[in-house]
Amino acid sequence: MADGPCGEQFKAAFSCFVYSEAEPKGMDCVEKFKGMQDCFREHPEIYGEGMSFALSYFLLLVVSLSFLAIFLSMPSLSVEGSFANF
Repeated sequence: MADGPCGEQFKAAFSCFVYSEAEPKGMDCVEKFKGMQDCFREHPEIYGEGMSFALSYFLLLVVSLSFLAIFLSMPSLSVEGSFANF
């Protein structure tokens, strides 16, 4: 993948993820992964539709984990507190 037409985008996204210190890991790399995904979409003859779906799923997972981490870190909105009135 690093040698194809989207090689530079792949290397940038992968490197960003490996060296990411964000919580959850890779949250600061979303734009780089979007760039890679856009490039994959521009070259379906090489990467196919499956690659685009896999990257979409990965981005959704990273964003979801980020929102969950933010939600759980808020003292007034912790899991225990959110069910206290039920």
